[in-house]
Amino acid sequence: MPEIKCIVCGRKGRRACPVLGGLICTSCCGAKRGSDIACPPDCSYFPFGTEAYDARLKIDATCTKKVMEYVLDFFGREYVEKVLQKTGARGSLLEDNPGVAFPAAVNYLLGFKRGVNGKTVADIWEQEGWRGLSNDERVMMKSRRHSFPTIIEVQRIIDDKSMQCIDLFDSEESPFILFDRSMARSMDRFSRFFMWITHYPNFSCPAAGGYIVKRSIFDDFYNELLRRIEEERKENPDCSAKSYLAEHFSECCDLLGELERTYSDRLLNSLDIHHCEAVYEIAETRSDIEEILEKKNDFEFDDRDPEPDDPEGSVYYVWLRRGESKELESSMPAVFQFDDESQGVGTVGSLKLTDTHLTLETFSRQKFEFAKEKIQTYFGGYVIFLHEKIEDLKDRLKEELDEAGDRPSVKKQREPEGALPPELEQQILEKHYREHYTKFLDDTIPALDNMTPREAADNPDMRPRLVNLMKDHIQGLSSMRRERGITIDLGWVLKELGLHELI
Repeated sequence: MPEIKCIVCGRKGRRACPVLGGLICTSCCGAKRGSDIACPPDCSYFPFGTEAYDARLKIDATCTKKVMEYVLDFFGREYVEKVLQKTGARGSLLEDNPGVAFPAAVNYLLGFKRGVNGKTVADIWEQEGWRGLSNDERVMMKSRRHSFPTIIEVQRIIDDKSMQCIDLFDSEESPFILFDRSMARSMDRFSRFFMWITHYPNFSCPAAGGYIVKRSIFDDFYNELLRRIEEERKENPDCSAKSYLAEHFSECCDLLGELERTYSDRLLNSLDIHHCEAVYEIAETRSDIEEILEKKNDFEFDDRDPEPDDPEGSVYYVWLRRGESKELESSMPAVFQFDDESQGVGTVGSLKLTDTHLTLETFSRQKFEFAKEKIQTYFGGYVIFLHEKIEDLKDRLKEELDEAGDRPSVKKQREPEGALPPELEQQILEKHYREHYTKFLDDTIPALDNMTPREAADNPDMRPRLVNLMKDHIQGLSSMRRERGITIDLGWVLKELGLHELI
């Protein structure tokens, strides 16, 4: 049987080329794909198509190293150090800034920084024929040289490596497909990122990392960036949003961190996180207190070992939100309210009983004040108040966050109710959300200027605000689904409101 030869060089063919209509050897394929051969996007041998994800990663790794070396050689290490210091990066070059700062600075120096001749480093390197690069790397640089920073919003997760996104600084640009496995695995719909990206002909990719922009601070961050860009244009009319963000990327990241910390502090200050303790002396006998505790179904005996410093014979009770104490829930968020005990039972706090004292402990002032009133009602003259201690735990939490060097926005605090079985917790939350969204359509919403969602959907001025509000809801439920298995579909709500763009 005659040997089938490469259609280009005549050597032994190894793989079918859909463009040339015959076999091609691996050498000719590697030397010509994407340059002399216009490869189709579905070719599994084309690193810049949609079917060769891992191959592109390998080329990216070698190309990134060469780009950094070229930029360092062109400008000199000392100049690149100054650029890093100007942008607020820590330490020295790649050794201390492996995540975002150094690659971002390299991208800026490669594609945005212009010399006296008006040319960028990428322009000069291209004139040199991309000296030192392989064919695949040269093909990569045609797109990579145009990398830029922006804020993207994930519209939907397509599969385990790809997401449909939009550029929030370019309203005219069509949605694009972003390839990144780690992001696709961990992101939710309508997540937003401040990051460098590269648009290739068939997809886009992260170019230098970036940071999540939480929806709670997005408006402040985005509007401040617009303000800074406009200020820059007063002195430099040719300044574009992309060029400003590229030159000031680290400063913008600092702004994002400042807004995160401000929001975190504001949220922490609004939370009722207090360790509260009140001590009562037993006026009569311990048995009087025990008898009352046994009669009230608010209290449940806690069969745990005594604390090391507690007197011998100390016993403990969990103070539950049932019986007369159920009334506390009327002033608590709906997610902490339970219609019946089959769904779960919340807590007020705990009691410690010794031969001479009764000690109340809670972790919020709201519960503390409620419990003190109930103690007077339940135990009356059987106990005498001695003293109380209230510690604001927010300061301690802030210190711990500062020491850790990170102040992320505080997630919604889950009440330490005890370990609910995951299946029961899931049922409770799903029931809560179903009931919530059943009423949601016709509830007045403060974020919509007290309009109902139905009214806002028909109001041209309010509709954009409703869209953003529903993005928040969708993102939050998407996170709940990924982290805790909560499966609530808002499709029917979006249809009722006519928000087909979010379905």
